[in-house]
Order: sequence, then C-alpha cells, then structure tokens
Amino acid sequence: ICPVGYLGQSCQIFLHSIAAFENIATSKPALDNAESANSKFAVDNDLSTCVSVSSWLQIDLGAQDSEVELVTIQFTESTFPKLNDVKIYVGAYASHAFQSECVSKQNDIGNHTITAACYVNGAPGRYVRIAAAKSVDICEVKVRDRHSSCSLSILYDRPLAYWPFHALDMSWDASGHKNQLSFQGAAFPANGIVGRTGYK
Repeated sequence: ICPVGYLGQSCQIFLHSIAAFENIATSKPALDNAESANSKFAVDNDLSTCVSVSSWLQIDLGAQDSEVELVTIQFTESTFPKLNDVKIYVGAYASHAFQSECVSKQNDIGNHTITAACYVNGAPGRYVRIAAAKSVDICEVKVRDRHSSCSLSILYDRPLAYWPFHALDMSWDASGHKNQLSFQGAAFPANGIVGRTGYK
C-alpha cells in the first residue's frame, strides 16, 4: 500500500505532479454494457455531461502501441464509489479475458476521482475498461500515455519519511517550452535525495 499521494508498483509516481497531462482518451470511441449513446460523455472533456454505467465502460484508444500509465475517472458526487468497487483494466484486445487490472489505485474524495497507475513504464494496450460493482455516473475518463507530451513527471523512490507538499510552480515561455520550475516545501525522502524530475 502506497502513502497518500503516491501510486505505482514501487510507489514511485507522485500524484501532485500529474494533475495536468495530455488526455489521449478525449473523443475516442466509448462503449458501455448498455450500449448507451451517452457513453461519449465520458470522453468529451466536459464535466457537465455524464454517463450512467451499471456494469462497465470501455474506451478504444485506437492504437495498439499505446502505453497506458495513468487512468483518472471523474464521478458525480452522489455516485462516487468506494475504491474497491471500481476496477480498471488495460489490454490490447476488446475482450476482458485479455486485459490486465491496474491494481495500484487511490481516490480523491474531495474531487470525486479515482486514479490508477497501470504500470511503472506504461501498460501496452488499446483498450481501457472500467468495471463498477454498482451503478455510477462517470463524467470524464482521462488516460495518460507514457509518451504523452506536455507533462511533468516527478518520480521518487518510495519515501520513508517526507515533508508535506505545499506548492510546485512551473512556467512556460511563449513557445511553450519549460522556463522555470520551483519547489516550496516539496516532499523529500529521509536521505535527502529528491529523486529525478522529467519533462517531456
């Protein structure tokens, strides 16, 4: 089990660093168990539109070489499920039998989201499936590919002790390139080694 704010096989993904990333699921084909026309609302980049899902929702990312690293699901407040009531799978084929579960998950009760780390380096697969133990309203599904652009990743070794995270500031120049990165009270492992910071 990872500390709050961390995900991944070795708790190496720091969630505060991935709030904004390129969503490769936007406008991709989506299908739920009821074959509802509203499935598209889960990938329309609009939190005011939602789809009611009684069993499962699947998104076709359209590329077999996608390497899914993170999946974030936005629910309505009234149907926000318990963490164990939702399972997320990734696979190269549409059949659930050929999909693998993303087992490292955390929920954000305040924002009504559940985020799963699907693989430390990205799980290869074209399909993302969300299985719910009870009926839920899904307003948006965000999928981060390992090779997504315009993303900041701060990866730590699993911390034994760390300071509370207060702020991370980042700015870009006019051409869209990273210009400045600054930390204020960022998390540090007990040995004082921050880890590595990557910008794509």
